[in-house]
Amino acid sequence: LVVLGILIALYINNRNEQRKEQEKFDMVLVEVEKELIDNIRSKRGEINRLAFKDSLCLKFFVDSVQFEDKYSYDAIIYPDNGIQLPRIRSFQKLTEINNITNEQKSILNELNRLYDFQIDWLLEKIVNADTNIHETFKKYDWYENYRKGQFDDDRIIDYFNNHTEYRNLAIDNYSLIHFYIFYSWAYDNATVPIYRNVHNYLDSLKIARTDSLELEYDTPWGIAGLEYHRDNYKHFLGKYDFKWRMVNDGDPTDSVIVSVKNGTLNYTDYKSGKIDWNSEIIPINKYRFRLQGYPGILHLEYDEMGDVVGLRCSIGPRAVEWWKKVR
Repeated sequence: LVVLGILIALYINNRNEQRKEQEKFDMVLVEVEKELIDNIRSKRGEINRLAFKDSLCLKFFVDSVQFEDKYSYDAIIYPDNGIQLPRIRSFQKLTEINNITNEQKSILNELNRLYDFQIDWLLEKIVNADTNIHETFKKYDWYENYRKGQFDDDRIIDYFNNHTEYRNLAIDNYSLIHFYIFYSWAYDNATVPIYRNVHNYLDSLKIARTDSLELEYDTPWGIAGLEYHRDNYKHFLGKYDFKWRMVNDGDPTDSVIVSVKNGTLNYTDYKSGKIDWNSEIIPINKYRFRLQGYPGILHLEYDEMGDVVGLRCSIGPRAVEWWKKVR
């Protein structure tokens, strides 16, 4: 009876410890959910900034625009120094918890697979690119004026517009921009389903949280769903016919139709009158958007009256497509 009593006491103690560990897991998972939200917002903010750089590259390489400000020329050649690795502090705390349920283990395994995907090497390349550009410019007499922001120096303007070296630096950065956009797109695609699983699991436990994410139509200025933003994106809608492309691999898309389908903005492209591919649209802002499952950035073109007249897609310096709005 004494031995049996000890065994029962040990069993109860172990169960209590397990319950405490499981409750601790759920509380830390609330922090992880917030971390996932911050990471998604951070990556989408980076995509927004890089999409702007992408639009400048299109103007420079495709339209041969000569800019009037130093910032635009710098934006084309310098990587984004605001790029960061995803935050993992709360996730690391989660991995230290033992004796969890099978459902909790399943969530932890999903998170493990997500955080195995790191890009330290890409960030190192971005830092090195920044340093190399300054080293390249130091050999020119106009470098001091450039550093002081004295952009009225004709030698600087001539270098930016006519020197092959600058164009090569711009092409290298243009490629790096799209490499990082591709990573951010892949990270977003991988993170959103995991966030939803974590969110639904915590909801099932009726754990109160102060932060959540409306994922479909996220903007840099706030979080809101499609119903709130639908009027802001009516100018996306219409038919766009193929006009021009830079890359020659495969047949081009004949036309693109942007419509509202099942309550969401939808992108459909056609070849030979048949649907070739369609995707949900994720607006970046009123000028640009991206697609589910596609790493490129799509840019709307406006006329002087502010009406949308075309659509351009960029996946780097050697892959640009152009459509004219016809309806």
